[in-house]
Amino acid sequence: MGSLAMMTSRTGTDQASSSKLQAPGTRNRLQPAACSLQPDGFTFIELIFVTLALGLLVLTATPRIRQAWVRLQIERTAFFLAQMLRTARTLAITNSQPIAWVWEPADRRVWLGTQHDDDSPDPLSGRFGRPHPIPEQVRLSVMRDEEAVAQVNFFPNGTSQPTTVLIGDPLVPRYQIAVDETTGQVVVKQTSLPAR
Repeated sequence: MGSLAMMTSRTGTDQASSSKLQAPGTRNRLQPAACSLQPDGFTFIELIFVTLALGLLVLTATPRIRQAWVRLQIERTAFFLAQMLRTARTLAITNSQPIAWVWEPADRRVWLGTQHDDDSPDPLSGRFGRPHPIPEQVRLSVMRDEEAVAQVNFFPNGTSQPTTVLIGDPLVPRYQIAVDETTGQVVVKQTSLPAR
């Protein structure tokens, strides 16, 4: 038993001496950690400030995102309409029959059809005759000799009716599609906006 007491006291002295040899600022594994005054997460005030900053960022970015979206829709519509006009010219030449590119302003859609002598086109079969809607935010006007028209006719010899398609604001179009009378060629031009 004396040896057991000796071991206990010896172990106790070992613990005391090991704690004295420990580097300052480190804690012994057997001692509980001191309560830290530093919080481990974010405070409520910090979360409020971050939320306000994100809200202001979204508020200022929303108009620019909307303008970019409208500009993208206008550009996409311009190139789609130009491709449709080119397709109408190609179909008129390859099928040896007049093809009409038709704009329906009331329904805001365009389609291709075969042109007859009575000036009433019939929709083509397949995807070209299917009506294609124009987005609401895109303004479109089809002009010939400074008058609004609803269709452009392409003929088997490669000629067409001279037409200008304005896309964007009618007063200041962002894109202008010109159809040449003698060659039937379709040219897309981007117009610049006036400085504000």
